[in-house]
Amino acid sequence: MKNSKEAKKLARKARRTYISTNLCSLTQIKPFQEAFDLVDDDVLKAVLGLEGGVFSKGSTCGVVTSGALTLAMLMDSKISEWKTEDEIKLHALIKNYLTWFQEKYGSTLCRERTGLDFWKSSDLSKLSLPHKLFKELAHTGGSAKYLYSIKDLEPETEINLDSDFQNKFHCAKQVLEKIRKSTEVGNSAVERISIALDGGVGLQGGACGALTGAVMALSLHLGKDIRNSSILTNMKDMKESVKKLNEQKSFDDFFSVGGKFMSSFLEQTPSLECKDICNKNFNSWKEFQEFGASDSSKECHKLIEFAANKAIELINKKGE
Repeated sequence: MKNSKEAKKLARKARRTYISTNLCSLTQIKPFQEAFDLVDDDVLKAVLGLEGGVFSKGSTCGVVTSGALTLAMLMDSKISEWKTEDEIKLHALIKNYLTWFQEKYGSTLCRERTGLDFWKSSDLSKLSLPHKLFKELAHTGGSAKYLYSIKDLEPETEINLDSDFQNKFHCAKQVLEKIRKSTEVGNSAVERISIALDGGVGLQGGACGALTGAVMALSLHLGKDIRNSSILTNMKDMKESVKKLNEQKSFDDFFSVGGKFMSSFLEQTPSLECKDICNKNFNSWKEFQEFGASDSSKECHKLIEFAANKAIELINKKGE
């Protein structure tokens, strides 16, 4: 009974988070931070740009990336350092979660789930229509309840490996590390939990890890203090986001810089999803690591370099 009450409480908090912030990417991780005494404002700031399928571009739903990072955050709080078996278990948990979300709500991609393009003002305004809002609240609450139900699950995994990967391949983490070393914009907890974004979120082929890693760094750089921002301010910011994403006038504004980055990224690749970029589906942690060490991943490594370098360039232009 207690577990049921806690799950319902988290679901309510997830819905309230969506209403108060207008940011789907906060709806899972913020309530779980508060419920499990894991409050870290940098982690919250880092996920801001994952809203709307990554700066409103319709890739992996912000609820889903937030959920995957929540599972990583909960696991990170229980271990002293990440080992191979921890990474494998995390990816198995995330696969479980994404499979459930796909079956329950039809898609893990924002553009498919909402049928909207949030770079258009007319579409963004539709999100406040009663039937659309109800749907968003149902999905955010349902996701939080499911995450609570599987947070302590020990998934069946193949831990025995016949290869020793000295230099592990982690797309989002590599981008975050490079940006931090160059600009001092970074956070160790964000880097650790970014393993959740490997291979398009838990190896499931969604939003590219290089993309999400760079966006998290840009969010750390320019994201607002969401805990101390008002509902009215948040509503105003989202209303103005479309214009800023498209006009891209400032190097000091969160959505303007996000728009610049997304436009540049899409000049490198026509898709934001890992499965399209790599032309591959990953069935295991080992397969992902083998891919990262092979010649087949050359284009992927080029995107990692591009995403990191572009984010560094944008960060260094603040104030211009």
